Amino acid sequence: MQESMKPNENFKTNDHKIISESKTKSEKDTGVEKRHDVMITFTKAESNPGLQDKFKTTVRSMFRFARRPVNLHILGDEKSKEIARSILLEVADSSKYQVDTLTLKHNNPPKFVLL
Repeated sequence: MQESMKPNENFKTNDHKIISESKTKSEKDTGVEKRHDVMITFTKAESNPGLQDKFKTTVRSMFRFARRPVNLHILGDEKSKEIARSILLEVADSSKYQVDTLTLKHNNPPKFVLL
């Protein structure tokens, strides 16, 4: 394994210690913990097992290495959102991660304009 590919040894320490060390000065002063917002487009997953595997790997890595809470937003079709829900519940070890809300809505897809 290449040196850059090795897991960070800091993650083997106490989780509480990692969280407190990662807080900025303003977080320590206000007591408000910042969250990361992550948006993933996950479509046509029903016919693409490779995409499902990559999504599972991505989510597992995010849960393992995130130092702050993550707001995960998933955009996708109806079948893909059910697959995403299944993967998230499978990957999230309930003893370690708390799922505050798992709502997957996508009634009217947003329209993007490229400038």
